[in-house]
Amino acid sequence: MRLSAGLVFVATLAFAQCALADAENADAKVQQAVANQTKSDDNEVVCKKEKIIGSMIPKKTCTTKRELREVREASQDALQEIQRNTTSSGGGLGEG
Repeated sequence: MRLSAGLVFVATLAFAQCALADAENADAKVQQAVANQTKSDDNEVVCKKEKIIGSMIPKKTCTTKRELREVREASQDALQEIQRNTTSSGGGLGEG
């Protein structure tokens, strides 16, 4: 009786190890799929129409998602730098 209980325990442990390994492999596959999707999304071209001041005809501009993200990040960095310099100098607009 003890032998069969031990075998059941070992079999259960082995099954749990296999299930854990399968879950880890599935997680790695999901992470890879997300990374591949992000790469392909970066190259996707996005077009939009912008109104030009003084013109009735909108201008169509097309860029990749990567370019849009880089411009947004650069703009945020520049704004943070301006805010950091304004705060560290202790002044604001009109002070000097």
